[in-house]
Amino acid sequence: MFAGTGLAPIVAQTAFHGARSVVNIGETLVNGMVGFVLAVCGTYLIAIWKGARTLDEKRQSDITLRDGRIAEQAHTIENLNKALVKPPRTQAEEGRLEMVKAALQRGEGARNILLYLRNCGKIIFSDIHVPDLPEGMKREDAQRILDDLKKDNVVTEEITPEGVSHRSTWRLCPALASELDELLHPASNSEISQA
Repeated sequence: MFAGTGLAPIVAQTAFHGARSVVNIGETLVNGMVGFVLAVCGTYLIAIWKGARTLDEKRQSDITLRDGRIAEQAHTIENLNKALVKPPRTQAEEGRLEMVKAALQRGEGARNILLYLRNCGKIIFSDIHVPDLPEGMKREDAQRILDDLKKDNVVTEEITPEGVSHRSTWRLCPALASELDELLHPASNSEISQA
């Protein structure tokens, strides 16, 4: 390229002034240098102009690609947030929630029994077994509360023979566990729905 750039002015000089003008070495070298400098400057200007355009096209391509990724991630985040929102309750769930609310309105004793059953799973009454009860609760009070909660269909009683007597095993109805959790621990449920 550089040889062609240096020879082009010499060829032009020969074409315009004849072959004898090339004999003048000084003028030939000056023409070659001027041609070389003009070629380098022209190439530089073209490179700057095309280079800037190429860089701009590349940057626009990167921006478009990034914007596409951002939009895709925003869509994914929106779908995940929708999945976190608790769906509306069915009629059956509403009915169970109302049952648990009514049971909790029976007082602090009912609340303590239900919380105890939720955490421990069961309470056993028998003539030979001393029941584990919520702290400070008497056996007679617990029995009365459990009978009331059984009428409300919130707890179940399983009676099994035990010698000449029987054993009563009391449990929370499994279908009511989530509703009880929701009513006993409302702060943790609202934190989940806000997340």
